[in-house]
Amino acid sequence: DAQGRAETMRLRRILFLLPFLLLARLPAWSAAASPFGINVHAPQGADLAAQLDSVQAAGIGWIRIDFIWAAVEPVRGKYQWRAYDAIAAAAKARGLQVFATIAYTPAWATDGPAITGVPRNPDDWRRICFRAAKRYRNKIRYWGLWNEPNLPRFWSGSRQQYVDVILKVGADAIHTGNPAAQVGGPELAHLTAGKADWYDWLRRTLLEAGDRLDFITHHVY
Repeated sequence: DAQGRAETMRLRRILFLLPFLLLARLPAWSAAASPFGINVHAPQGADLAAQLDSVQAAGIGWIRIDFIWAAVEPVRGKYQWRAYDAIAAAAKARGLQVFATIAYTPAWATDGPAITGVPRNPDDWRRICFRAAKRYRNKIRYWGLWNEPNLPRFWSGSRQQYVDVILKVGADAIHTGNPAAQVGGPELAHLTAGKADWYDWLRRTLLEAGDRLDFITHHVY
């Protein structure tokens, strides 16, 4: 219909302008800094130092980490920050910027499957996002909201639940915990299959919650 065609044209304009908008938002780089990054997941112990030393030696300026809610708060109200304290400190010591994708529901917080289930109470999700952003405000400024929510292996809920429960609630909580934080999403897998079509997810997400995002993230395969 006419409205659908208008929305499609609007999305095309957004995607055309996106590289220029992202460049405008990037921080000013020093002569030695690098805009390139690598995914390290969540290394610990000896692996942490070894991996980040390799990243630094390669001249890469960013690491992307999995910030796993289920690992930080395995029991409601009981927090285990040690692994991420170490990652944040090690990255800062090496001058690396961190992009942390916060995701994955503890079993106690969902009526669905552990890890991929929709949080039963959005306030539980709000709390972990707020606490993480506040705790790491001097070490982690850039946050992503969930990993590839258009794939059932990572998100058991609907697109609308992702937008309403994860993106809107999480972005507001992170911005409150650290007003200087930058929040990205929807961090989609670049796949088309059934209800996972990335372009439908991206269009609806930007139309409904684009005002919550400081930058757009997308996984291109």
